[in-house]
Amino acid sequence: MYQLPPQRSKAAKKPRPDFPLYLHKGSGQWSKKVLGKTHYFVTDPGAAEKAWGRVKDDLREGRTVETLDLDSDALTVKWLCDFFMNGKEDRYNAGKIRSREIINDYHHTVKRFATEVGRDTPLSTLKPRVLEQYAHNLPTTWNVTTWNNHLRQQRNRSSD
Repeated sequence: MYQLPPQRSKAAKKPRPDFPLYLHKGSGQWSKKVLGKTHYFVTDPGAAEKAWGRVKDDLREGRTVETLDLDSDALTVKWLCDFFMNGKEDRYNAGKIRSREIINDYHHTVKRFATEVGRDTPLSTLKPRVLEQYAHNLPTTWNVTTWNNHLRQQRNRSSD
């Protein structure tokens, strides 16, 4: 017996005609194709449009942008440390950081921080008291120069 092929569902309705994103059928996420690459946002149209607004200029210029929910428990201390170190490695490879020893110092500092605070700790749970405890657990044998270097590296990590 012959059956008609299933009807294709109509494209998802945009919240308004000038809405800049389209609903990706496979993922259910609002998406945008820029420079030949599809960028996925979230399933909520309002949040997706806000995320698009934050990154659209960078994407149109060809710069890589991470679209992350900064309140997500998926963002851990390990993710932060990896993100930081990848940025430093990129700067080293581009010749903006000249000494491999500086990269090694950053690695040592990041490893100490991740071990002390906990690699799998969600960033959303880090509070000032956790960071104060970290500072109290640093070696008491460090001299002023070591302290200054360590604090400088911590400030750089949080500002990059």
